[in-house]
Amino acid sequence: MRVIRTLYTSEVVEIVRNQGIEVTHNYRDKVGAIPLPVTMSMALGNHIALESKRDFLFRLYSDYPFPWRKDGGPRDDFEKRALEELHKTKTQLSIALKNAMGKRFCVMPKPILCGRVA
Repeated sequence: MRVIRTLYTSEVVEIVRNQGIEVTHNYRDKVGAIPLPVTMSMALGNHIALESKRDFLFRLYSDYPFPWRKDGGPRDDFEKRALEELHKTKTQLSIALKNAMGKRFCVMPKPILCGRVA
């Protein structure tokens, strides 16, 4: 997903923003707007999960979720511990098993360093 976010940012967002097109989280409510890179990543991850023939869950979460995201923070102890560990190590954590939605998932927490979009 990092590669897709980076490509979308450089090849779409930076170009259309210079043409006066708004890049926003609520692009569906604004005529002519497009999604932020993180919003696009979330939409793509959710689409892949829905289209996958296997159980797949994609989730982005943060200690500092955007105020408009009601589910953007850690949801359980596993996610809280993952964030704490990522703050310490700044690297990808080991793969672990987690129960979610009544199923067992293999999870791979991975840091995404965010910065201010100019």
